[in-house]
Amino acid sequence: MTTNHRTSLLAASLILFTSFALAGDQTKPGPGNSSAASLAGQSPIVQSALRFLVDQAADLKGNKLKKETLDAITNPDTCDKHRAGLKASDRQAILNTLLTQGLVDPADDGTFPGGLITGVFPPVLNDNSSCPRLPQPFYSAPGSVYLGHHSYPGGLPVHESTMTLPTHTLPTSNGPYTGTLESWDFPPSMACCGRPATRSRTMTLRSILTRT
Repeated sequence: MTTNHRTSLLAASLILFTSFALAGDQTKPGPGNSSAASLAGQSPIVQSALRFLVDQAADLKGNKLKKETLDAITNPDTCDKHRAGLKASDRQAILNTLLTQGLVDPADDGTFPGGLITGVFPPVLNDNSSCPRLPQPFYSAPGSVYLGHHSYPGGLPVHESTMTLPTHTLPTSNGPYTGTLESWDFPPSMACCGRPATRSRTMTLRSILTRT
């Protein structure tokens, strides 16, 4: 790992630790989201992963699917449509259904600040409006829970780009995976040890998934 990579990860860890330690009312978007967006916006790895995902989305078949996917990952003001006009009574009804069907654990009610209702419906901007918005851009979102894998700002696009690459060579039958990824222009996020990724590089699925 290069010095720049270590510095970036350390900065990300400090921001996340500070946000976690000073967590306040988690029923509202936190002030650390803007810091995460700023940090991820300056990260070459995060931005290369985002460009890779945009390129992949541009090849989607079907104009509606392509348009909505690109809007979701590139538009910071994208509408969170499934939350549009959702009343408190609607949320409670949905939560009751999830509880009845055993899809959430009632014991978890005490693990979320604000209870299960907040866990199922995390805070968004312009809540209850016709166009609720995400509390931070797609490109700066973490890829996992606090201290989980890719949990730093921008971990989501890095995680998604990592997971997207193997789909090009996954087997079409139930047999074991034996293929390789050849002649693929890997984004810098897939490069190892500070070395730039190169075309015509052969990588197995295992080698991709074990890279950090």
